[in-house]
Amino acid sequence: MLKKEVGARIHSRRKALGFTLQDVADRVHVACSTIQRYEAGTINKMKMPVLQAIANALSVSPDWLIGISDVMEASPSPEAPSIDEDAELREYLQQIKDDPSTRMMFDLARGATLEEIKATVAFLKALREQNTE
Repeated sequence: MLKKEVGARIHSRRKALGFTLQDVADRVHVACSTIQRYEAGTINKMKMPVLQAIANALSVSPDWLIGISDVMEASPSPEAPSIDEDAELREYLQQIKDDPSTRMMFDLARGATLEEIKATVAFLKALREQNTE
């Protein structure tokens, strides 16, 4: 699906819900201009985490948003708290934002396979054990 078509879906759903660009931006935790660029289809690179957050903010399926499903309704996931409700998650996000070392690790982990993540966790555990001896 083209960026403009994704943007049109975001725009139409936002309008149907009576949300402003700022309402969606606040829910997604991005700048209003970011949502505007997604809607206009002028965003340089559509990122899946942002699309997922937009879908959540608009209560639609991410698959519908990007055009791989005709089912608009999102599947409910009651066990997943929102960022606003989860103090620990907010603390982690703030640390990623504020600490360059943590941000670097997070950025490196984004494209990692499950095997790479498991190996990295084992390595970090071994380092911690070595440092506590």
